[in-house]
Amino acid sequence: MKIISKETSKEDNVVKYAVKLDDSNIIEAVSFPQYNHTICLSCQIGCPVRCVFCESGKDGMVRNLNKKEIIEQFKIINKEVKKNSGNDVSTLIFMGIGEPLLNYNEVVGAIREIKEENNNLDIRITTVGITNKVYQLAEERIPLKLCLSLHATSDEQRKKIIPIAKNYQFDDLIKSIYFFEKNGINTSEIAIHYLIFDNFNDSIDDANELVRLFKDKNFEIIIKSVCPVENQKFFESKEENILKFINVLEKNNMKYHYSPSRGREMKAGCGQLRRKLI
Repeated sequence: MKIISKETSKEDNVVKYAVKLDDSNIIEAVSFPQYNHTICLSCQIGCPVRCVFCESGKDGMVRNLNKKEIIEQFKIINKEVKKNSGNDVSTLIFMGIGEPLLNYNEVVGAIREIKEENNNLDIRITTVGITNKVYQLAEERIPLKLCLSLHATSDEQRKKIIPIAKNYQFDDLIKSIYFFEKNGINTSEIAIHYLIFDNFNDSIDDANELVRLFKDKNFEIIIKSVCPVENQKFFESKEENILKFINVLEKNNMKYHYSPSRGREMKAGCGQLRRKLI
């Protein structure tokens, strides 16, 4: 395994790495110096989920990464970060190419080994919500931050943008997240990621539903801008609607954060990995 290319964003210093595996398949990983040396790793080659706003799965799924490959990916990116900054990686997020909970055993096995050698490392798993695996992950008793890529406030709405959602009912997913909140070892609030799309999930009713679902619990709402992708069908909400949406959260004292996706101009943002590369 080796890094074959490295690209740095002129806008925000995000670094994107192309990593060639021993079988010549290529994945991508991203580092965020501005977020205290956070890195975003891949766990699959391609992705079977095929969210309509994401390019990583548009050319299909090749295979899972095995535990050894995930660990080696972490080591070589950590080495690069330390060489450039003098600091080890502080936060590892599985939010690159692939759905971590559909490569469950290899990802969990890698996390356990990485954590043994890097005890202070903050580990986060981002998932679209593989409900049975969310329950299983809570029972693992691994200290981590769970991040749910929700992006909708109803079952019908979610199925339009995340095809695999037809296999996991919305209400059941929310129940599993509450189970994790109660039974998992949470290193901080569970993050509810919410890409905000124009005239789709950006209404006042949507904002109120998020409040109903997650108010007064150990959650934070992460509202993110939409990255440009090939053959785009869903676009970023208008600024005035985003402000109205956020205002509802503020009035209800919700924990939230709004930010653009970093590295988007070099295809390193949310949903942009792999397709340009191949």
